Amino acid sequence: MDVAQTQVRTIRVVDVVADECQRLFHHFLETFKENDVLKYVEAANGLKQLEKNTLSVTFTDIIVSDTRLSGLIQDEFYRLYPALCSATKNFVNDHVPDTQNSGRDFYVSFTDVPSLHRMRDLTASQLGRLIKVRAQVVRAHPIHPELLMGTFRCSECKIVIRNVEQPFKYTQPTVCFNPQCGNRLKFELLTNESKFVDFQKVRVQETQSELPRGSIPRNTCHQMNESDAISYEALSKRLTPSELDTICQMSQDRKLLTNMCRSLFPTIHGADEVKKGILLMLCGGVPKITEEKTHLRGDLNVCLVGDPSTAKSQFLKHVEKFSPRAVYTSGKASSAAGLTAAVVRDEESFEFVIEAGALMLADNGVCCIDEFDKMDLKDQVAIHEAMEQQTISITKAGVKATLNARTSILAAANPIGGRYDRSKSLRHNIGLSAPIISRFDLFFVLIDECNDIVDYAIARSIVDLHMGRHGAEDTHTIYSVDNIRRYIAFARCFKPKVWNNFFHITSVFTKLCHQDKYFNGVYSLFPSFLQRPTERS
Repeated sequence: MDVAQTQVRTIRVVDVVADECQRLFHHFLETFKENDVLKYVEAANGLKQLEKNTLSVTFTDIIVSDTRLSGLIQDEFYRLYPALCSATKNFVNDHVPDTQNSGRDFYVSFTDVPSLHRMRDLTASQLGRLIKVRAQVVRAHPIHPELLMGTFRCSECKIVIRNVEQPFKYTQPTVCFNPQCGNRLKFELLTNESKFVDFQKVRVQETQSELPRGSIPRNTCHQMNESDAISYEALSKRLTPSELDTICQMSQDRKLLTNMCRSLFPTIHGADEVKKGILLMLCGGVPKITEEKTHLRGDLNVCLVGDPSTAKSQFLKHVEKFSPRAVYTSGKASSAAGLTAAVVRDEESFEFVIEAGALMLADNGVCCIDEFDKMDLKDQVAIHEAMEQQTISITKAGVKATLNARTSILAAANPIGGRYDRSKSLRHNIGLSAPIISRFDLFFVLIDECNDIVDYAIARSIVDLHMGRHGAEDTHTIYSVDNIRRYIAFARCFKPKVWNNFFHITSVFTKLCHQDKYFNGVYSLFPSFLQRPTERS
């Protein structure tokens, strides 16, 4: 008998619950219908491409079909997941009889999981359960092959030892299975007979909306391979008929812009033009690519300049709370690396990796920067590229990359000396360089004037707010925040074009440039303003 061909006997423990769950899940995939169509049979046909091996299943479908199965999956997910993958593999092979799929492994992932947990509430009671968390990715390592099950050959007696688990590090057999050998050191890895998977490590942290006031964001590191189930919560959802009817009714409102501003900023008195400008910033413009492949940004940058106690920070806080993807930071407490990106050394692989800053975390959202005038000059220079080209280029420590920063910037700044001087131009009232000023599309000047009527109205609004009164006109909300958020998301789907009479815009811009030169740069106009004439309004 050849010792090299000796097979090691393994004892298989029968899991009755896992076998029953596999049978129920296979029956669910075979029989579940949506609009009289076998939903997951069509999904299995979409897995014919060799690069796709994961079947996405809506968890609410399982709840409607079989509550016992859904309860088992939620309570014993870690234990039952191999059985679910086996059922998925059998289901796909039954409906896609392709010879190329015979040796492939198929996996299952779940969406719309009902149990949503906060990261700081995760305890030992959730171990092994299927849960969903909402988090923000701060670092993603590149995908690389990882050894999952190793097959080794003993260098002494040539016996083959299979299915040696690799707990995230290279692990050889402790001892040769041949009792006459006893080898403990010399083993050869058989790569062709071992199992490798795609592996990626992602670091996430709590979102700003779920972070308690005054707390430090908690982060965690997840190591994922293709056999892991990942819950991905998308920001976009299909609108229901009732939500579409609400949007249509809102579009018929002749005072839509005013009513939306009043509902979005109910606790801020006055400053109607500022509210409208911020609302237009949330709607955004239309990004364009010219025939020469030049990218023109569509996101707007807004700067609020004004005296102290004019609600500049309140505007930023309202936008951070309203926008689904917003990051709030302070200019004085932020460095160039904190705003753009940093190159740090990984604590495990000791390789240099990129860690996202505020502008990258706010990609496709809004980055609110308070105390913008307090930023150091070198930190302001670092965001020049992000504000205009909407990219961040990094060349540090052997890492060269160009990352997206497609975000609108809402900044707040105080004038030089603390008070705005009407006798001076805007450029001479703020301590910002000309390149930074040219990258802002809208400037709003907020001046605290001595006016008894305005002061009384503001004081009355503040007192009513603290006493819980909501009968004042400013604190009356016409539309809910959710309806405004859906309306803006719906409006951003449109791509309006500039009308044919473009000569009017160029002539008005030329006149303003002449006035700007005559009044010694009061308006601070730049030709780049003409690149964003198309608004979704």
